[in-house]
Amino acid sequence: MRAGVWPKIPLLVGVQALACAPLYALARGGREALAWVTEGETLAEGVRILRPVWGDALMDFLSRTPGAFVAVEEEAICQGREELAHRGFYVEPTSAIVWDALAQIASWAPEPIVLILTGHGLKAS
Repeated sequence: MRAGVWPKIPLLVGVQALACAPLYALARGGREALAWVTEGETLAEGVRILRPVWGDALMDFLSRTPGAFVAVEEEAICQGREELAHRGFYVEPTSAIVWDALAQIASWAPEPIVLILTGHGLKAS
């Protein structure tokens, strides 16, 4: 921002699998909510992290900037992977969580909305 590349900080949305969503729980219910979070089984193995190393720093950043967290159910991960494949993107389940996240934020997030797809589908085949 100081360099003038972006006029303002964009809205950042963190996405976690509901089966293991400590940052989502923290954002929604505070530290007390973490007591109920477990490292549940999820297809989205890349976000199955009960104690994220950078979790405190990320929460601090989001407290000072526009941002939110959403959580995605397992069925929606599978549907997201299928929907993205129909559109020509062969991704692994962790990348597919953004599809349902898009549906959750589309009504209130400012445009343009950018989805980051990081893992190729062969990784999970």
